[in-house]
Amino acid sequence: MQGFSSQLTKWVAALTQAGLSHLNPLTYGMKSRIRTIQCLCYAYLMYFSLYSWGMVLHASIPSISLLLGIQIYPEVYDPWFAVYAIAFISTILENMSESIPEGGSVKVWWMEYRALMMMGVSSIWLGGVKAIVEKIIGTQGEKLYLSDKAIDEEKLKKYEKGKFDFQGIGMLAVPLITLSVLNLVGFIVGANQVIITMRFEHVLGQLLVSSFFVFVVVTVVIDVLSFLKDY
Repeated sequence: MQGFSSQLTKWVAALTQAGLSHLNPLTYGMKSRIRTIQCLCYAYLMYFSLYSWGMVLHASIPSISLLLGIQIYPEVYDPWFAVYAIAFISTILENMSESIPEGGSVKVWWMEYRALMMMGVSSIWLGGVKAIVEKIIGTQGEKLYLSDKAIDEEKLKKYEKGKFDFQGIGMLAVPLITLSVLNLVGFIVGANQVIITMRFEHVLGQLLVSSFFVFVVVTVVIDVLSFLKDY
């Protein structure tokens, strides 16, 4: 986890820095002899960190709204609620359709989905933020170094059992733990409001989003905290 996370952060930061430079594919690339479709492919890689901003907002805004008592999703009886629900479920099914038919299983998909959620709100997001901050203050670009590509049999066995190795994860665990605690607290506050008022139609959407995020990463956070305690 340490090698992959740190390397992913560096690669995302370097790609984002290239996308923020004057040689980015959307301005310089379009004016050159490079084909449009090729420029768009390069742009997808360079601006991939933007995807993590959506994940961070999706993992924070609903819970913050629950804490502040603000409704951001339609009520259950509103027809637009079905649109949100279908969009939410379809993204999960689409992700499963990419993993399971390729020889995977539900267990493998679950591991990959949790890893995507973890990397999205930690390594990928931090890499993008790092590139933007360095661009603003004008520091030198990201330096990439060779990393160990050898397969650790012990870590591989842990992964096959559904466990992650968090050795050396360090600061990358901070946003993951922060968002998990935020969603857990938001879910508790929202559920308490439902119990007191006996009305769930206003906050059901936010409760489902918060509970889903907690359900996806709560076991991972427990593993991180237990590892840091032992470490």
